[in-house]
Amino acid sequence: MSAPFDLQRALDELLGDARLVAVELPGTDLKLWLIDGDNMDRAFTPEETRRILHEPRKSPSGSKASASWISALAPAWPRLRR
Repeated sequence: MSAPFDLQRALDELLGDARLVAVELPGTDLKLWLIDGDNMDRAFTPEETRRILHEPRKSPSGSKASASWISALAPAWPRLRR
């Protein structure tokens, strides 16, 4: 399954080496697109940090809510995989 083009493109602009993976939400038939922690086990560069903090992206639908919700889950992803 490939990540939605617009979502991956927005992530590429923010963090060029980040990739999205579909993760099944336990106990449901739902899947979430999360940042793959396998290739993000590193510190952000100063430029990446600036983009993350100062240029919040809107989701393809024009809402910041879904992008913010997803980005809030990303740091928890390594813990969820254990």
